[in-house]
Amino acid sequence: MARRLVAGMGQLLLAITGFALFLAWFVDVVGQFYGMINSNVDPRLHPKLALAGIGVFALAWLWALFTSLSLLREGKRNEREGTLFATPPVLPRT
Repeated sequence: MARRLVAGMGQLLLAITGFALFLAWFVDVVGQFYGMINSNVDPRLHPKLALAGIGVFALAWLWALFTSLSLLREGKRNEREGTLFATPPVLPRT
């Protein structure tokens, strides 16, 4: 809606990447615990994968926060300048 396509796509890409990293960690942990049911194996947890996923997702969230704050500032500036509610052009009737 705000025509910030590059920022929006970047935020979406980071959020999906962070979620995928966290999901990969979760699947790994569940698989190891499932393996413990069938055999006597000690689990090898990889917390770095989960922390990386959370970090990447948080980065996407912070980017979205700063983009939103930028849009609010731009809207207030346009409101002061009177360009926010400009009358749209009217098409002539034929």
